Amino acid sequence: MEKLGPSAARVIESHYATFVTKQTFIDIQNAGLDHVRIPYPYWAVTTYPGDPYVPQIAWRYLLRAIEWARDCGIRVNLDLHSLPGSQNGWAHSGHQGPIGWLMGTDGSLNGQRSLDIHNQLSQFFAQDRYNNVVAIYGLVNEPKMLVIPEQSVLDWNSQAIQIIRNNGIKQYITFGDGFLALNQWDDMFKGIDSKLLMDTHQYQIFNVPQLALKHQDKINLACSGWTGLIVAANNPSTG
Repeated sequence: MEKLGPSAARVIESHYATFVTKQTFIDIQNAGLDHVRIPYPYWAVTTYPGDPYVPQIAWRYLLRAIEWARDCGIRVNLDLHSLPGSQNGWAHSGHQGPIGWLMGTDGSLNGQRSLDIHNQLSQFFAQDRYNNVVAIYGLVNEPKMLVIPEQSVLDWNSQAIQIIRNNGIKQYITFGDGFLALNQWDDMFKGIDSKLLMDTHQYQIFNVPQLALKHQDKINLACSGWTGLIVAANNPSTG
């Protein structure tokens, strides 16, 4: 955004208008899928002094995408993909570099800003209009709990959940696994809420050896490596 300067709004608007369209949702429907996870940034809602982001354009397209999903009979997982300060220091959080969420000079401030954003979002999506299309409400994508103190994230999760529930969101709420092993969650974060889902991401696209695998080998890797995880994750006596 800093590089684009005055043309940033025009460029990002053009991108949003063409990258995903209603045809995308029709294709998803025709593939037999019934949910979509829609990532969106905090600057869809607001920006803060010093932010380089173009504000609010994303908001219009988020609402448009939800209506496309509704038209196609698809449910939505709302995925807040970035928080002020960055929750993981990776580019897809809007900032590549140091983590400034719950850590560093403005960590607490950014944590509170994030709660304020959820306060706005949850009031809006608690409207009756969204009850039957927004099935899952996400706290934040991939908080890096290997770096951020675990308890800080858990405390923030708890505060966010309370705000979201008080504003009338009754749907499932997702929280990230923080890149911790599943068994590390056995004794953490229990009894907070009866409708929580853990969000865990299993990929085969981020290292060269897996990219080089043949298609059947990729399927075998998923079946042999992920089946046990899925079985354990669906056991209500753990986690």
